[in-house]
Amino acid sequence: ESVKVERGDFVQKWQILATLRTEVEQAALGVAQRRADAEANLRAAEAEQGYARQRLARSEDLQRQNFLSDQALDQHRTDAKVADQRLAQAREQRDIWEREYKLAQVQLQQRVIRSPFSGVVIDRFRYPGERIEEKPILRLASLDPLRVEVYMPASRYGSFKPGMTLQVAPELPGASARPATITRIDRVIDPASNSFRVQLRLPNAKHALPAGL
Repeated sequence: ESVKVERGDFVQKWQILATLRTEVEQAALGVAQRRADAEANLRAAEAEQGYARQRLARSEDLQRQNFLSDQALDQHRTDAKVADQRLAQAREQRDIWEREYKLAQVQLQQRVIRSPFSGVVIDRFRYPGERIEEKPILRLASLDPLRVEVYMPASRYGSFKPGMTLQVAPELPGASARPATITRIDRVIDPASNSFRVQLRLPNAKHALPAGL
């Protein structure tokens, strides 16, 4: 239905990036809301239960005075139990309709594409009117923090541990070395290059460094 950002735009976490067509979901939400708001069945069941209980109370009083047979009293007790069950069923149905309404709301929200993190749009693949299926709409990059991957010689294996801080010098003119924290170390040494990979987390709050260096 719409794409609200372009390549190069900065986006915030949970910002709406695109929306899919929602005619079916909107209709389902409307139906579910009408059901959830319906009071007629519940009110009728409550009125029926109240009447059945009043009639049972009168019948028990008449029976104590020997003006009503045991069979008639049993029938009124049965009617009161049936009324109780109908009220419980109406309340249960009301609860189901409310849950269906919440489900319809969630399904509608799934038609809104939000950014999972703050970052920048680096590619746009789709435009309004196109089918999506499993195809991507946008590609985003997180600029804070940056993920750094360094290949170290096998002779240095065992020299580093997760949580250690290293100085990383970006290959960018004028950029000074910056502290980064080790987050992961490969457990397997690549036999072709006789090296292993170390991943680090580099804070980049002001987006001073571009991604991809």
